[in-house]
Amino acid sequence: MYSILKKKNLLCTGCGACVNICPENAISYKENIEEDGSLIAQINQEKCVDCGLCRSVCPQLNTSFNDNWKDPECYAVMADDDIRTRSSSGGAFTILSNYVLEQNGVVCGAAWGEEFEVHHIIVTKKSELPLLRRSKYVQSRIEYVYRELKKYLECGKKVLFVGCPCQVAGLKSYLKAKYQKLLFCWKRQRLIMIKRFCWQQMLFCQRK
Repeated sequence: MYSILKKKNLLCTGCGACVNICPENAISYKENIEEDGSLIAQINQEKCVDCGLCRSVCPQLNTSFNDNWKDPECYAVMADDDIRTRSSSGGAFTILSNYVLEQNGVVCGAAWGEEFEVHHIIVTKKSELPLLRRSKYVQSRIEYVYRELKKYLECGKKVLFVGCPCQVAGLKSYLKAKYQKLLFCWKRQRLIMIKRFCWQQMLFCQRK
């Protein structure tokens, strides 16, 4: 997908929509070493059957599922002191997550994994929420989490998805439908994300 977008002078954000939609699992994440080290989608031509599904869900190529053009109503949210001391942005995430989990729903967000990489995971218990709290200024790997979320939605469960705007766009494009029980919470990062190469070099130096 990266090469397809590059020819059109468009940016691959690594949102994961094409990775999740591919029936042959022919698309994977790759670090864009030539430029900034960010995660991009790469097609394995040996596995690809040219079905075109990846192009049909790419948010950069299709804007039909992007309904964020109008200015939304804005609200200020602040949790109690105990939650705010363990949060990054006033504790709004915890309030929304508790609401969804109390209705037997699931919450999907970014969590630290092995080797200090960030992955999107799904939690079903309040005791697991600390894994998703606080900002992570490193690009998160979506992996195949959209597929799992679609299954929950089709079962009628409430889903709260937390991510960057490009990841929200990726999930919307992948689903190709509006689900009333799907809630979004995204952050417009005011700080530049640490480039993956710089992050890995820093970790390497700390281990020495």
